[in-house]
Amino acid sequence: MNIILDVIAGKDPSPNSNESDEYEELKKTYLATTARIGWLNILNTSIPLPPLQHSLYPFFSALSFLQKDLAEQTKRYEQKKLQIESEHSNKVKKSNVLISSIETRKKGFCRSLQMKSPPLKKRSHSEETNAKQSKQR
Repeated sequence: MNIILDVIAGKDPSPNSNESDEYEELKKTYLATTARIGWLNILNTSIPLPPLQHSLYPFFSALSFLQKDLAEQTKRYEQKKLQIESEHSNKVKKSNVLISSIETRKKGFCRSLQMKSPPLKKRSHSEETNAKQSKQR
């Protein structure tokens, strides 16, 4: 806890010389792990926790909790993304079925109109011919 207070106060939290090598090694490990999690987004990296009584234990413990939180957040994000993709895919399929149905009905109406068109043209032509003949008389 004293190291945390020293860091906040702007002091160099230098441990005694016996612990200096261990402290430097743990500091490098902490920074390397932080880089893997933060910059490289490697959320499954192992975090070696120092002994519970060690002054750096709270930092490593917090980093471990952060890693677990980020992994859970990423998992929830991926699940939500898959759900949205599935919903979108279903909407696209329904829209395609509706469009296909409309196109089928359109083709049927066009065929029906084409079948009705020649008799209507013939009838119209005969009525025009009758009208012309009536006028000529």
